Amino acid sequence: MLRLRREGWWILGCPVLVAATDGRGPPPAVPPPTPDDEAAACADGAWCAPIPLGALSVLDSGDTRGAEAVVDRYGCDPSIDESGGEVVYELLLDAPTWVRARVDGERGSDPDLHLLTGVGPGGCRMRADDRLSVVLPAGQYWLVVDAWESRVGPFELSVDQARLPAGRCAMAPRSQLMFWPHCADGMDCVASDSDIRARTPASGPVAREAHLRTEADAAWPTSGREALEEHFQSSARWSGYAMHRKEPWAPSPTGATWAMPSFGKPLPPVAETWYVNMFWREKPAPGERMILWSPTTGRTVVGAAGYETGPRDPAALGGASEEVHHALGTHHLEELVMGFAADQSLPYGPIACP
Repeated sequence: MLRLRREGWWILGCPVLVAATDGRGPPPAVPPPTPDDEAAACADGAWCAPIPLGALSVLDSGDTRGAEAVVDRYGCDPSIDESGGEVVYELLLDAPTWVRARVDGERGSDPDLHLLTGVGPGGCRMRADDRLSVVLPAGQYWLVVDAWESRVGPFELSVDQARLPAGRCAMAPRSQLMFWPHCADGMDCVASDSDIRARTPASGPVAREAHLRTEADAAWPTSGREALEEHFQSSARWSGYAMHRKEPWAPSPTGATWAMPSFGKPLPPVAETWYVNMFWREKPAPGERMILWSPTTGRTVVGAAGYETGPRDPAALGGASEEVHHALGTHHLEELVMGFAADQSLPYGPIACP
């Protein structure tokens, strides 16, 4: 991890002044700055001199004390008072990239994170109290550490980046209609009066799911482990994927039935091995391919979407079978990237990506 240093940074572009607004529109016009104003305003981390993050994972120690308090509220949640000082970072991406940022306040400070696609509060894409992860297309972005109310002070910011798989593992952007009751803190989604949509590909915690009945299973189980060993053997035979399986049958929300998918009938055996789900309100076609990629391990799996729905918790991005997690080398609720495959002819299971 690279630790940023304050000396030697260059200023990108021309000085820009951004006035505080209520977050619901562009900032009002302000008079041109005087030379003295420019010198005072353009310290490292000001809006006119954002700190470049580069393409590596970085760790930076900053301080919102003495930082100019230009923006009080942001468009992604105008109800939150961010009237403390802010430190601005710049992110330049030349390809679709996974980005994770975490900020920790010290000595009683309370910094929040804001990801912007344009300078000023109206450009806010998402916010988080202390941690966010997101998949971004190539472009220019600003990451702002802003103090909640007047709780300014020192902070430590860590930012990790990794380019998304490309080539045959490429993911197609899609706005996915969800059943989420709200956009969870740090989740990349858009809420309106009528619906909530997740921007995919998306990044977030992915649950490890239980097993569902397939067309090769003899009957519906009546408990969480009835005939489960036979199911494991069938899954290994049909998919050709060997591992120690241990998850039980999936219970219904009431616990009255077992292994019943929201699809309403048994799954094709190979699709059940690699099934993935989100709490989608607009369900994909049964069997539609999704790419699941771990930024930690670098492994990729092609999953089968459209058969199951959940988890209900809006803090979880989605779910995946234990075989998917095993192939990725990940665990329950580990952070993954999920997106719809650009190539819908891909076979299910682990895939090597360029």
